[in-house]
Parts: sequence; C-alpha cells; structure tokens
Amino acid sequence: RRLLELAVSLGAHPTALRALARVQESQGDRRAAAGSLNRYAALATDAPDRDDAAARAEQLRRTLGELLVEVRPNRAGITARVWIDRDGPRPYPAGGLRSMVEGGEHRVRVEAQGWQTSEQRVSTAYGERLAVRVVLTPQ
Repeated sequence: RRLLELAVSLGAHPTALRALARVQESQGDRRAAAGSLNRYAALATDAPDRDDAAARAEQLRRTLGELLVEVRPNRAGITARVWIDRDGPRPYPAGGLRSMVEGGEHRVRVEAQGWQTSEQRVSTAYGERLAVRVVLTPQ
C-alpha cells in the first residue's frame, strides 16, 4: 500500500490509483478506496472505465454500517421508542438501539412519555459505525 501511495504522490499513471483502491478496500479502508476511485475516475480517459470506478466508489459509500442510538438521560430511555427512517417504532433497549443501515442520510426520531420528542438527520457512510446521542428534555 505504501509503495502505491508513493507512486501516486509522484505522479504515476492513473491506473496506480485503481490498484491502490483495491489494496485499500482489501484492508477494510472503504473511505480511502472510494477516494482513490474518485480520483481515478476524474483522470480516466476511457468512459466505461471512468463510470465503473465512480459507480464502485458510490457503492463503497453506501456500504451497510451500524447506527447506534443512545438516549439520555437514562430514565428517558425507559419509555422511549425509536424510529429510524420509515421503519416502525422500536422500544429502546438498555445500552442503546443498534441498527444496520445503508450509507446515506437517515432520520432518527425518539419519543418518550413525559419528554419532548427529538428528531434529527444523520449521515452514515463506508460501512462505518455511527453513534448518535439523543438528549431528551422534560416536557
């Protein structure tokens, strides 16, 4: 990986970026791999190859990741219900609600009896884990 990164930094042929992306992806670094593919797509002269690289970068960005919703204060979590996107409400388990989501923007809504409702939008990407702390205020 280091040699490919060095070659790219020294102005190697754009195909070195594609090779670097493969190595980065094999090492689990989807964010870096997508960056290399996007750089390659910007430099590629062959349209189908360019489109393929850009599509793979987008696919990496949309990789499933974990969304962890934490409700605070803890006593609000006792009666909390959590909505993620258009899914139905789920009870809030002790320790937080974990959900696998596709990379992109998501709506997180939390309601609890006696507490003001909270709704926010969060973005996930590249299969990474995102923890969202929702702090509810009493009504």
